[in-house]
Amino acid sequence: TELRDPAQGEVPRIVVLEAEDGLFEGKVDHHSCWNFIAQHPGPHTGFTGEGYVDAENKVGSFVELTFDAPAAGRYVLAARYAHGKSDTRPVELRVNGEVADAAFAFPPTRFWTDWVYATLPQPVQLKAGKNIVRLTATSAEGLANLDHLKFTAAPTSTALVRLSEVTWGGVGCYKIEMPTGTVYFEKDKGVSGFKSFVDPAGNDWIASYMPPGPNGDF
Repeated sequence: TELRDPAQGEVPRIVVLEAEDGLFEGKVDHHSCWNFIAQHPGPHTGFTGEGYVDAENKVGSFVELTFDAPAAGRYVLAARYAHGKSDTRPVELRVNGEVADAAFAFPPTRFWTDWVYATLPQPVQLKAGKNIVRLTATSAEGLANLDHLKFTAAPTSTALVRLSEVTWGGVGCYKIEMPTGTVYFEKDKGVSGFKSFVDPAGNDWIASYMPPGPNGDF
């Protein structure tokens, strides 16, 4: 495991796990990258760390790594790999024994020296401390050449508007929170309409109550 400075625009505290430091199915071979090996170093340049993993070409070949998460939470997982053939290499990705993605795809990168990241479409939920991450080949061609896994703490929502359901003034409402204030939109008792606008200081500038008037009382 090694900590690296994040690239511009990335969330800090990125943790990189070198694939060759984990468990894998294969053997060490310093002569040919086609013999189901973990390379130390491999003939294909551009990898990080001591080498990369070229696992056995069969269904069920795997790489397993342990990530010591600094805190529980959601993490973005990306795998750096190279794949010089024309097929896509799907894998089953499990985190702590649970399937996080049954068909995590590793498409071709053109050449075996072209290293790119495949990023899991959705963040994974990790516990604080040790987490077991396992990539298992689901096709007869096995895994792509795997360099390392990168974990980045998933950013919290940066949305300017947040929607929730609450009780306000004794009725069920949609609560719409914005930087300029909070809107309450009534949704209960067959009535739907604008109910309140509360500014950041707590002042309710518009209050609508239904019934008794045909259009509500303001």
